[in-house]
Amino acid sequence: MGERAGICYKSIRLHRCFPAFAAGPSAKLPAGGLPQRPGAVSPQTPKEAAMPCSAAPFGIYLHIPYCPAKCRYCDFFSRPGCRAVPQDYCDALARELRKNSRRPDTLYFGGGTPALLSPAQAARLIETADPLPGAEITLEANPDVVTPETLKGFRAAGVTRISFGVQSADDAQLRRLGRTHTAAGAAQALDW
Repeated sequence: MGERAGICYKSIRLHRCFPAFAAGPSAKLPAGGLPQRPGAVSPQTPKEAAMPCSAAPFGIYLHIPYCPAKCRYCDFFSRPGCRAVPQDYCDALARELRKNSRRPDTLYFGGGTPALLSPAQAARLIETADPLPGAEITLEANPDVVTPETLKGFRAAGVTRISFGVQSADDAQLRRLGRTHTAAGAAQALDW
């Protein structure tokens, strides 16, 4: 698991200060230092490009690859058949986060199904990431995985935004997509 987790960890950093890294090893850098690829758009605005690295917006994406079932359309690495996130995975993410010296203005838990984290696990990862005051902290959630209690727990942990993966309000279409929730279940989760 450590090796696979390491692959995911390398993808958690969004390097706005290092556009060549984001462009990949074959990118050619012009005199200004921005990557030039056919059709590539710089991840920086001119204002951001002029900022010192420590002042530019900085976000971290934490990939939580565990999920109850693999959706038919999902191309992300995931480990289906899970009802929780192993603590050793969270410990490894925390170790990787401690290597970072910058404070993010955005922290995004994506997956998989990040709502399989316990609120305590999410709190520890948020604390370790040490986001700036007022940072947006988003956690993706499947409607059938959360409860009013876990939503309150995520809020107390520091999550400021829940991104529900609903995809459709039609039960037949949800089944075709391989989603595990129903339209009514999604509506209920949104009411919480």
